Amino acid sequence: MEVTAQQRDVRAKQAANAPKHPTAWIIAASILILIGGTLFLYSRVSWQQALLYVLGAFGGFVLYQAHFGFTSAWRKFILYRQGEGIRAQMVMMAATLAGRYTKPVQWKRPTRMTIGALIGGLMMGYGARLAFGCNIGAYFGGIASFSAHGWAWFVFAFLGSLIGVKLRPYCAYKN
Repeated sequence: MEVTAQQRDVRAKQAANAPKHPTAWIIAASILILIGGTLFLYSRVSWQQALLYVLGAFGGFVLYQAHFGFTSAWRKFILYRQGEGIRAQMVMMAATLAGRYTKPVQWKRPTRMTIGALIGGLMMGYGARLAFGCNIGAYFGGIASFSAHGWAWFVFAFLGSLIGVKLRPYCAYKN
């Protein structure tokens, strides 16, 4: 895979901002918090809560090591002091809270429309992961630079839209 000049610039910026031993203090602080939290929960609540806390910490560690989604934004923030991804997450959290406190949420049984939207969202997210980025970046970055990946994305996005329109009646949408 060919590395573009922009990718080289980003990598150089990350290398320049990276601490010498980026994970030593993170590991030490995490272990102390894990031990303290586990002992507190074990002594004050129950062993089940302490075990759940340890399992949650293990899940957090696995997500921190992953290279996708919201976890990579936190890694870039901690290691390279780049906060763009964190800002995007805070905007989504603010939108969620605004929606939560504007009107009461009514929980209902999932409908075909909801299930269709969930499946479509998962497929779109999986496709974005395969494209090493988001849909907007694949579109604007790829097509604007006349890159083959941008045009391939456009063809498959168009085909996916056609298939989605054909499947709308099965998900209780009206055409």
